[in-house]
Amino acid sequence: MSETKTALYAVLCGFMYEEFVRLEGGVEVAVRDSTYQEPCQIERTRWLVKNVEDLPFLTNGHRSILEIGCSGGHQLLAMKGYAGVDVNPEIIEENRRKHPDTLWLCFNAVFWPDETVMPLPRFECVALPDVIEHLEFADALKLIANVKQIAEHRILITT
Repeated sequence: MSETKTALYAVLCGFMYEEFVRLEGGVEVAVRDSTYQEPCQIERTRWLVKNVEDLPFLTNGHRSILEIGCSGGHQLLAMKGYAGVDVNPEIIEENRRKHPDTLWLCFNAVFWPDETVMPLPRFECVALPDVIEHLEFADALKLIANVKQIAEHRILITT
């Protein structure tokens, strides 16, 4: 991606994040690490992992999995997935520092990025753990339509 496109995309990402936070009532924050120790989250992560165990590994040691709404990447990393998307640029930057071998993308998946700015590959599986319930109904339908375009075999949704 050219420097100009990268800079433009960063500005766009920041705007979309600010708009998302506004729509969420100004409360969107990263999921705390301790949240993933709660019994319901442990069960949810186990379910996600169980439902991707049959997927082959890519040459880079990851499975062809995209997680939308990845926050700190706990569930993506548990599934050994390849890419995570979140609207929060601070979370994405932190993930990039902590886990540079995983692809971390910042955008709002309801409003798919322009293919000329950032082409999106197809994935064997797209996971949306605890994402849909944060969206208005029309946006949830848009997100599912977008996900169907890039999910080769499987879409995993939890609430």
